[in-house]
Amino acid sequence: MLWDHNVQTIVVLSIIDNQEYPTFWPPQGEDMDFESFRVRLTQESDQSCFIIRDFSIQSLQDDYELHVKMIQCSHWPHSMMSPLSAVFDLVNFVSDSQRESSSGPIAVIDR
Repeated sequence: MLWDHNVQTIVVLSIIDNQEYPTFWPPQGEDMDFESFRVRLTQESDQSCFIIRDFSIQSLQDDYELHVKMIQCSHWPHSMMSPLSAVFDLVNFVSDSQRESSSGPIAVIDR
């Protein structure tokens, strides 16, 4: 889906706990090969209210590479307990990231 629609920003609104909802990317610096793509986590940073992961998705059939930013709001199910400013921070960060990537839709993932 990311490749077909040129998605460069993903927002994850779920807690990823490796039991009920496992990670779907390789450890930082390692590659994970799929049928026709190679995924690499290039950077991960923990902000106060969300985690940012940068990925490189490379075609195994040609030289095209897609750079994707995933923003995970790890406190989303409990957002009513969080300050409202945290929700606005997430929305502003996603908006800024989308402006920087300059194209493609935003994919939102939730359980």
